[in-house]
Amino acid sequence: MTTRTRWSWLACETCRHVSQLVGEWYGHRAALPLGRHSLMNGDVVQPPTATNTEVAASLVASARRCDELREWHQVEFDRLAEPLRAVGPSVPLAEWQRYSPPSLGASVDALDRYGVMPVPHDLSSLRQAQKEFLSTAR
Repeated sequence: MTTRTRWSWLACETCRHVSQLVGEWYGHRAALPLGRHSLMNGDVVQPPTATNTEVAASLVASARRCDELREWHQVEFDRLAEPLRAVGPSVPLAEWQRYSPPSLGASVDALDRYGVMPVPHDLSSLRQAQKEFLSTAR
């Protein structure tokens, strides 16, 4: 069951794991802001010496990243949902996952398509999972 509280996640555990690994490779906490609250994404935690201008800039950057992710989410949703349009306006999770099973490879591929922080080839286990996913994708 998905909740809509400010402390809920916008992605599955596998996608959050991939985002974290890729983000850490680039020297960040995570590649994508996948938490509903900015504190979950580590975007607004400032040192005690931060000025109001620095805090405001961090909040603006966080909001921009969330807006970009929301726009990409709609494009990605439409791409994945197209084959399921005949099911109706609401697709049960089990039906969705039957058509698009969650996997490490699918998560890597989605993050790679998003393109803000491409999955580096140095993370070979993630690249291998993506390669296997793409070779079996419909």
